[in-house]
Amino acid sequence: MAVCAALFLAACAGTPNPAPPTEPAAARAPDTAPPQTERPQPPPARAAVREGVPVVPAPDPNPEILIGLAPDAVDNLLGVPDLVRRDGPAEVRIYREPQNRCTFHVFLYVNAAAGPSSAVEYYEARDKDGRIEGADIKECYRALVKPASTT
Repeated sequence: MAVCAALFLAACAGTPNPAPPTEPAAARAPDTAPPQTERPQPPPARAAVREGVPVVPAPDPNPEILIGLAPDAVDNLLGVPDLVRRDGPAEVRIYREPQNRCTFHVFLYVNAAAGPSSAVEYYEARDKDGRIEGADIKECYRALVKPASTT
């Protein structure tokens, strides 16, 4: 035991540190620039379909954002529908583009497993010649999206 104590004391004695002591942090000049930090970004909002989900959808120029939305969230994006038709478990909401170039049809269905609320399952666009395909669907949708929801 005495040998261990002697070794311990010898190790602590060591050689002296030749470097001068540094200035305490309080005596140093303060940094001129504050540290750069990133602001945390809020998560994107999504529209309500079921309980616990925010009500306002994230602005999106793509009509795919409509899939799964509740009726009030669709109206927040597209405004008041020009026509609402109910047929059994389905509800069709029709929105007319202001210059009457197209109409946008949104089909909502009640999902019994998720409760009494309905949600968008399908959409389509039509013009005077019939059903619109491809990029023209997006153009019709963009013409209907309320400006306040895209800013």
